[in-house]
Amino acid sequence: EAEPLLERAAGDESGTDPAVARVAMSALGDLAFEKEDWAAAERWYLRWLASTDGAEVSGPGAEVVHLKLGLCAKRLGHAAEAAERFAVVEKRFAGRPVALRA
Repeated sequence: EAEPLLERAAGDESGTDPAVARVAMSALGDLAFEKEDWAAAERWYLRWLASTDGAEVSGPGAEVVHLKLGLCAKRLGHAAEAAERFAVVEKRFAGRPVALRA
């Protein structure tokens, strides 16, 4: 199973390349999302966002992370948080296909 390897790559170990760690965090979020483990998916996506220090909030993959964070919040019953996440997608990623899904 890939999860233990991804978790190690996503770890806070000083030798991990930050770009590799972000890919692993996103993949772990996607795995949890596919399993409908909304809380775990949300944790991984939030870690991904925190790891960017705001530098990649508009970069590749960011729109999907924000959209999935909104979906996780909605499925966890956090309607206000979901609305905020969807608003971020609509504002920051206007004109992209993902914004139409928010």
